[in-house]
Amino acid sequence: MSEDERREVERAMIRRALGYETEECVEEYAPEGEGGIPVLVKRRITKKEVAGDVSAAKLLLAPEPGGSDGAAEQMSDEELLSLCRKLIKQLKL
Repeated sequence: MSEDERREVERAMIRRALGYETEECVEEYAPEGEGGIPVLVKRRITKKEVAGDVSAAKLLLAPEPGGSDGAAEQMSDEELLSLCRKLIKQLKL
């Protein structure tokens, strides 16, 4: 895996761990006239909040092979979630 691909995967994991907002667009069409040409009748755009994923946070906080002492592995889900919230506040995301 190249360095660019590795960074892209890491960014995706951070986004998954912290949560994100997404937009969904739903369009409805109806036939118009004798030709039955579809015409846009309604467009609905909704925003959805996707909550952070604790398992992604655990993976990000896991020690690298030959690296740190593995403290994140010994933390409970609640402790990891509180650490994530604290880090978010520090980063001001």
